[in-house]
Amino acid sequence: MQLVRSLIYTLLLFLTTLVFGFIVLVGAALPLSLEQRYAIPRAWGRSLLWMLKVICRLDYVIEGRENLPKEPFISLWKHSSSWETMAQMFVVPPAAWLLKREVTWIPVIGWAVSTYKPIAINRRAGHSAVNQVVKQGRERLAAGMGVIVYPEGTRVAAGQTRKYGISGALLATQTGAPIVPIAHNSDTSGRDAV
Repeated sequence: MQLVRSLIYTLLLFLTTLVFGFIVLVGAALPLSLEQRYAIPRAWGRSLLWMLKVICRLDYVIEGRENLPKEPFISLWKHSSSWETMAQMFVVPPAAWLLKREVTWIPVIGWAVSTYKPIAINRRAGHSAVNQVVKQGRERLAAGMGVIVYPEGTRVAAGQTRKYGISGALLATQTGAPIVPIAHNSDTSGRDAV
C-alpha cells in the first residue's frame, strides 16, 4: 500500500510543481515585489508537504525557527532528500538559492526558478564559481534577501557526509552575515541524518 501512496504522491508532486511553475511565470509578469511573489513558492512547498502528510502519512515538526536572525542571513542546509527543497520555501525568509545552473534550463520549472534571482553556478568552474557566489551573494544580502547554500554541493544520503564547499563560509566572512545551519532527520532507518 505504501508503494501505491508513494506513486500517487510522486505523480501529484510533478503535476503540482508544473502548475506552480506556470503560476510563478504569470506572477513574474505582474507588478509585484519579490517578497509578494515569494508567496507562490511558499504555497508550493506547504502544499507538497501537506500532500506528503495526507497521502504518505509523513509529517514534520520544525524546531528553532524563533532563533533565526532578523537580518538577512546565510543558511547552510543539509541536503539529504527532497524534503528540504520544499521546506526551505517557508522555513526561512525569502532567500536566493545557490543551485547548479542546469536547473534553470528546465522548461517551465527552471524558468520559474530564474525569476527569484538564484545564484546559478557552473559547479565545474572551481574558484570562479566561488567568486560568483560571493559577488552575487553579497548583492542578494544587500538587497535584503538571505542566501541558501547546500555546502556539500549535492544530495548526500542520510548518515553520510561529504566535504563542505567554502562558498557559504567565505560569503559570511566577507559580508559579516550570520550563518544558520539547518538539518533534519529524514532517515527512515531511525538514525538521525546529521
